Amino acid sequence: MFQRLLLITLMSTGSVFSAQTVNLHGKIANQAGQPIENAVVSLVEQKMSDTTGSDGTYVLSTKTELKIPSLQPQCENVVLQNSGLAFSLQKPSTVTIQIFGMNGTLLKKESLRNVTSGFYRFNVAENRHTTGIFIIKISIGQTEMTFRYLPVSGDNYMVRSSVESSGMTADNRLAKITVVMDTLTVSVAGYKTKVIEIESYDQELDITLDTAVAGSTGSIGCGKDLSDLKSGTYQITSAGLNRKYIIDIPANYDKNKPYRLIFGMHCMGSSAQGVVSEKYYSLKPLADNAKIPCIFVAPDGYTDNSPWRVSDNKDHTFFADMLKLFKEKLCVDTARIFCCGFSYGAMVSYSLALDFANQLRAVATYAPANWNIWLPTNPHLPVAYYQTTGTGDNLCSWVNSDAKKEGGKYCVLQHIEDNGCTAPSTIPTATSGKHVSTEFSGCKEGYPVKFSSHNGGHQGTASDQGSNENWIAKETWEFFMRF
Repeated sequence: MFQRLLLITLMSTGSVFSAQTVNLHGKIANQAGQPIENAVVSLVEQKMSDTTGSDGTYVLSTKTELKIPSLQPQCENVVLQNSGLAFSLQKPSTVTIQIFGMNGTLLKKESLRNVTSGFYRFNVAENRHTTGIFIIKISIGQTEMTFRYLPVSGDNYMVRSSVESSGMTADNRLAKITVVMDTLTVSVAGYKTKVIEIESYDQELDITLDTAVAGSTGSIGCGKDLSDLKSGTYQITSAGLNRKYIIDIPANYDKNKPYRLIFGMHCMGSSAQGVVSEKYYSLKPLADNAKIPCIFVAPDGYTDNSPWRVSDNKDHTFFADMLKLFKEKLCVDTARIFCCGFSYGAMVSYSLALDFANQLRAVATYAPANWNIWLPTNPHLPVAYYQTTGTGDNLCSWVNSDAKKEGGKYCVLQHIEDNGCTAPSTIPTATSGKHVSTEFSGCKEGYPVKFSSHNGGHQGTASDQGSNENWIAKETWEFFMRF
């Protein structure tokens, strides 16, 4: 007798409800076994995601009843499974099973017409009718397959098979029947995005990522048409607050091309619109002239009495929420995400550089400070870093307090330490009307630290004496374009 493998109705479309819960967990690590922080792990069909912490672990869990797509065989296939034959039908077919003795005597025959598509099982042990070697012949439509079956002891057996029609191949007959429940994707800057088909929602799954090769690494939004996210002003709810951002997407956007993503953070007294009006600190004209289209984003920081938050990490949550949204909906080059800002915008950019070193490729800060802003616990991870500070800056001064290690000097020194650079005894500062740029030696490969000093005050644009060129924008663009 035929026995159904799965007691469900199988259709080409449709779904069934299952009481199964999601309990996926594990660790994301690099090839050296070190945990990877800020990796976004997404369960595609269930629209669930989690971001790894410093220990590299992720958890996707829910007790909500899941809607599971129904299963549909993709081909006609026969495999030996335990003491029986398992086969799948892609479409209604006539199925005939015959058992012969070694002398050619027909011992048993089962034949069914118009067997519906699905998964079936024939129990050989219950239908053998002999203790010696016998032959099993299966016909599915025009395809025939023959097995030689030798019981050994108990449920053990020896099998040899031969294909008598080109409708099946040896690879097919030995293939394991698997059921793909969902797809898991893992993405983080600096590593190749990994896509894994999973067969169970209840498992521990450790994943190793390969370091990204030189070139673009596309987000999961690649290949998707622009829908509800286009150039314009948007609001999202993040950490219980209504947050606003303005996004500029290239006019000739190609859904299959990964784009650099550049954030511009506003200063005190300005706003997202102010950054847009300033053309993202003059980086957008440089991108246009170089014919390197980028996605630009200007977030609004005002949610309390300061331009950016000083008492909690809600700006960091906002940044993480934006990153997740843009990666899901747009084709973002996850290996080329940048952030820049002036004054308070430089302060929050410096703070983000500490917290999102695994996702930000490079950060540029114009007149930053490391006080009067919320700072995370520093994990001491490298990130490419560029900074400018004027010798006459009395707001975000070069040194605010040596005792407390406050000031622009200590922002530079922190990244020199985190990037493994050699700290000089003295950092050069400008003494004339021409700025002085210093790139520090000994840094980890791919993680330079550069500092530009000028004789100006608290400013985010600057020109050398006798020149009209905004060298801050020019050096920032050149620094970002290294990556």
